[in-house]
Amino acid sequence: MKVAIEKTKSPRRLLFKVSEDAVKEIQKWLSTVESANYRYQTETGLLGKYYKTKLNEHVLTMIKRHARTSGREEPYKGVSGGAQRYIFSNNESLDSVKIIDVLSRKKLTIKNDYTDNAGNANQPMMVMFAVSGDDMKRFNAWKVSKNLTDDEFGYTFEFTPTGLGMVQIVTHLRSGKNIDLTDYDDW
Repeated sequence: MKVAIEKTKSPRRLLFKVSEDAVKEIQKWLSTVESANYRYQTETGLLGKYYKTKLNEHVLTMIKRHARTSGREEPYKGVSGGAQRYIFSNNESLDSVKIIDVLSRKKLTIKNDYTDNAGNANQPMMVMFAVSGDDMKRFNAWKVSKNLTDDEFGYTFEFTPTGLGMVQIVTHLRSGKNIDLTDYDDW
């Protein structure tokens, strides 16, 4: 199994997990995308292909210097520092995580392949994100207020890490209704 959403009872929370192989796949993809974003920025002077924002010379000099000293081509990601969204989907037939790069809009989807019982069955899983505490209470109260009877497996959970905090949005798959669980007051 490459992707899992696990519900725990004590404390009540949802854990969003990926396998070691999936983490390696994500890291390899991110490295390629970030390098391409860096090259686009240094060649055009623009934040990203879908943005008209021009980067100032100080920012361009800073990311070029960082690339020379660290050996890593990392693009400027804006004030918030967030560049990828992670969207976990889980229903009866599919477990997956889709990662979308905000700057280039490139996507990577990792799905479980239930026909491959060999190599992935006993792989250790790593927790990438969790919904717990007050976020879990708000999620459950929202489900009740909207008369949504599905358990946690009828939703997509979107996580966008930023330099300021974690954006968390949950969408009910059948109705399209969503809730933003982000605690902006805590930023």
